[in-house]
Amino acid sequence: MAIQASGVSYRIPCFIHSRGNPTQNNGIPNVFSVICQVGVHNSQLGFQNGNSVCIPDSKFFRSLLHAYPKRKRRIRRDGVIVAESVANVNSGTSGSAWWDNLRGGSRPLSSDVVWPAAGAFVAMAIMELIDIMIAPKGLKLTIAPFGAVCAVLFTAPTSPAAQKYNMFVSHIGCAALGVIALAVFGPGWVARSVALAASVAFMIYSGSFHPPAAGLPILFIDGPKFQHLQWWYSIFPGAAGCILLCLMQELVTFLKKNYKF
Repeated sequence: MAIQASGVSYRIPCFIHSRGNPTQNNGIPNVFSVICQVGVHNSQLGFQNGNSVCIPDSKFFRSLLHAYPKRKRRIRRDGVIVAESVANVNSGTSGSAWWDNLRGGSRPLSSDVVWPAAGAFVAMAIMELIDIMIAPKGLKLTIAPFGAVCAVLFTAPTSPAAQKYNMFVSHIGCAALGVIALAVFGPGWVARSVALAASVAFMIYSGSFHPPAAGLPILFIDGPKFQHLQWWYSIFPGAAGCILLCLMQELVTFLKKNYKF
């Protein structure tokens, strides 16, 4: 039996496991039944043999067809096995097609993997060198949120979180809110909770969606080594580190575009 789902054709042997008449739902939600006579072709559904078929009419089942076309699956509704099938992609597709369908696209080029990973490595290495130079002054540039910033910049450079406005506005604003929360409430859970809530509200109000910045106020409240910076914390290390990461992102983007392999 052939099933056509979103432009991809699968060859699937199906078996009915339901109570009573297979043309009825029998209390199974979101299920439709199809009976095809021998030699009769239903072009809309893609069925082409004499089997009776009972298939869940849901996006969940269709997503399984795309995600696991070579795996055996048993779909249950209210304790009843509705359909059991083993699917094979039609000839002409590679053996790794099931993985491509699961991921939602073809495998990336090696360069699309190597250059972002190399960019993250070099960015952290440079930050460590800067830390060594400014350590005598009691300063530190490398902070945990920069790991998330690197992931956003190098893996999803076109996403809203990777836009420069969102990044710098959220880093400066959230860091400043951490300073205010500590000054008003002192160290403790109240300051952390208020600072985080204020940071979320600030990002929504200003339209500067950048999740890694939400960690800056908590880092300031719980990190005595940053508290001596006071208002300077609003630009260092958050915004200052983002300048370096943005420059590295531009280099990675250039390499991905011009040096593919």
